[in-house]
Amino acid sequence: MPFVNVETQTGNVRYHYTISTPASNNASFLQPNLPTILFVHCVFATQMVFHSQFADPHLRRFNLVTFDIREHGGTKGERIPEKYDQSDTADDTLRFMNAISLPPCHICALGSGTTMALELAIRYPERVLTLTLLSQLCLEAPPDVSEGFKEVFLRWMSAHPNAETVNEEFLEEAELGLAQYAFTDLTHVSKLGINNPFHLQRYQPTIMASRRSHTVSELSRLTCPVLLIDGGNGVAYPPDYTERLQKQFEEAGVEVSSYTVPNAPHFLCVDYGDVVNPLIYDLVMSKSNGPLYSALNGISDGCQFTLVLRTATSRMERSWWWL
Repeated sequence: MPFVNVETQTGNVRYHYTISTPASNNASFLQPNLPTILFVHCVFATQMVFHSQFADPHLRRFNLVTFDIREHGGTKGERIPEKYDQSDTADDTLRFMNAISLPPCHICALGSGTTMALELAIRYPERVLTLTLLSQLCLEAPPDVSEGFKEVFLRWMSAHPNAETVNEEFLEEAELGLAQYAFTDLTHVSKLGINNPFHLQRYQPTIMASRRSHTVSELSRLTCPVLLIDGGNGVAYPPDYTERLQKQFEEAGVEVSSYTVPNAPHFLCVDYGDVVNPLIYDLVMSKSNGPLYSALNGISDGCQFTLVLRTATSRMERSWWWL
């Protein structure tokens, strides 16, 4: 997976990214004249959270691109400042897109990544062709959710009072809380081996807790269709959370549709790709013209992330999935 150096408004960043085309799991360049989907992950994850999408033979008829956001995964660079908000994340994403010469893209984002994606689509509508928001977090966080994240963060800080000391009890509590938030029912994800996967000293609580909702006037700047997909088994947000956002889109005159995946958790793209991927595919195709090609290389063996994840599973370590 390649890297690209980007000069952002808040420092120099070396982004770690992946391009997959119909002909290559790990390409250096896009295949011309094909739709391009840019996937944006959330905090607590890396680009590998989209493994199920990059291994899908239908989605692999497109160019698929993803990257580790700042202070996550293989991306390195200057630390983000204390006052770093969704407008900064949108600007960073645009600069990354420009650095690797991405054309206007279909954007698919997960969790807190949806705030970045929506901000990008509002500020730079000419760069976004469609917008798929998985487990959207585009409204202000309910107070109990913000408090929950603060509690987890404090547990993590208590688990690491200094560079040499780790309080295993506090660490396990922080890890468990975040795993329950992401997957709800841990009996289905015990194979992830969540052994110290989080590096929360890099996590800035203000990115999630201080996010703001957009006005109807701001949403009206969108020029692309929006698809909202959420899980029926998420635990952190109220049932009407996505319904409220959909109504705001409708009031702003935005073309919007929604779908709830029964029993799916917050990280619904991981184990429910068989439901999520066709929805993404249909939306992209609704705005695409020209011939497509079958994925020619390596799909039967998974995707660029498969070998890493197999190795991690055999060692019961899935730290690559996380921050």
